[in-house]
Amino acid sequence: MDHYQRIAEHFQGGIEAAAMGVDQIADPLAAAADLITSSLLGDHKIMVCGIGPDAAVGQLFVSHMQSPPERERPSLPCLSLSTDGASLSALASNTQSTDLFGPQVRALGQSGDTLLCVNSASSGQALAGALRAAAERNLSVVLLSNADDNQLSEQAGEGAAVLLPSASRRGHIIELHTAILNCLCQLVENNLFGEER
Repeated sequence: MDHYQRIAEHFQGGIEAAAMGVDQIADPLAAAADLITSSLLGDHKIMVCGIGPDAAVGQLFVSHMQSPPERERPSLPCLSLSTDGASLSALASNTQSTDLFGPQVRALGQSGDTLLCVNSASSGQALAGALRAAAERNLSVVLLSNADDNQLSEQAGEGAAVLLPSASRRGHIIELHTAILNCLCQLVENNLFGEER
């Protein structure tokens, strides 16, 4: 197979996954925007976590919230729990568990904040501790996972916005997550600052 054919198949698969997923994610995406907007209007913050490529996608969302790429507006309080290597390695060595984010959510989370968890893998148990801590601290939850995940979605809690896009390849799930988070940022901006003209 030549490169052109492989490139065409990759993009076609991603486009098909995105087009087929709109009906499935539209309502929970709107709910996610409303949860985040409510936190920000209450002078609270958004905390984002994920592992590996999901941490990178989450960090892109944080960057867009703090430094908008398409419109002039104030920075919004949003932080990534995945970017502090010293804290993560200390938690990993001290707790001897995969609960890297639960302690951070307990330490930094306050009632009214929102936790956004990003998971493109079939199992996201590394994020389960964060969801438990969010429930303990009375945080709103937005879970961006995938259709193969039935563990985290059950732990997200009542009132959570749960987005489970479907694709045949993890790479396409990551691409969908990126597009979803870009859209989420725009929806939050519109809620807070009005539609951009």
